[in-house]
Amino acid sequence: MNFLGFFIIPLVWMYVKIANFYLAPSREISRLWKVSSSPVLSHVTQSEEGVVVIRAFGQGTVDRMIMENFIRNDVNSRAWFAETVTSQWFQVRMQLLGCGVIFLVVSGLVYLRNYLSPGIVGLAFTYALSVDSGLADLVQSWSWVEIQMVSPERILEYGSIQAEGSQRPLVIEPDASWPRSSTVQFQDVVFSYKPGAPPVLKGLSFNIRNNEKIGIVGRTGAGKSSL
Repeated sequence: MNFLGFFIIPLVWMYVKIANFYLAPSREISRLWKVSSSPVLSHVTQSEEGVVVIRAFGQGTVDRMIMENFIRNDVNSRAWFAETVTSQWFQVRMQLLGCGVIFLVVSGLVYLRNYLSPGIVGLAFTYALSVDSGLADLVQSWSWVEIQMVSPERILEYGSIQAEGSQRPLVIEPDASWPRSSTVQFQDVVFSYKPGAPPVLKGLSFNIRNNEKIGIVGRTGAGKSSL
C-alpha cells in the first residue's frame, strides 16, 4: 500500500495545472458574460416601461428597438456560449485525468497480482477511486469559487463609481437686498402662436402677490398652457 502515496503528489500537481490553465480564461469570460448581461436587462426594462412612446413613433422605431435587443442578446449569447464551452472542456479534462489515474492503479495492481492479497487489491482500488473523486471535487469547488468572485468584483466596481452630483444639496444664502416676498406682475401682455396669427393673449394684465393661489381657466387654445 505504501507505493500509492507516490502517486498523490504528481496527481495533485496535474489537477492544479489543469485548473490554473482553465481558470485564467474562465474568469475573464465569466466577467464578460456578466458585463454583457446588464445592457440586455436594462434595454428590456426600458422598452417595457416606454412601450407606449416607442409605438407612438411608428413601426420604424419599433423595428429599431427590436434589432437593438437582438444585437445585445447576440453579444451576451457569445459570452455565455464561450463560458459553457470552457466549462465542458474543464469537465472533460477532469474525467480523462481521473480515468488515467484509475487505469494506472489497475495496471499496477494487475502487474503485482502475485504479490498482493485480494483484500489489499480491493482496498487499493477503493482508495484510488476516493482520492481521484476527492481531488476532482476539490479542484472543481476551487474553480467555482474563483469564477463566482466575479460578482463581488462587480459590486466593488459599482461602489467605486463617483457620484454624478453632490451628495448634499447646495445651500445658497441670498444677500440682504434680495426680496423676502415675491410678486408676479403682467402688464398688457400680447401673445400669439406664430407671427401674423391672431393673438391668444390680448393685453393681459394681472398681479399675483406672495402666498396667493390662482387658477387659470378657459377654452381650448385660449393660451392657458402658454401662460
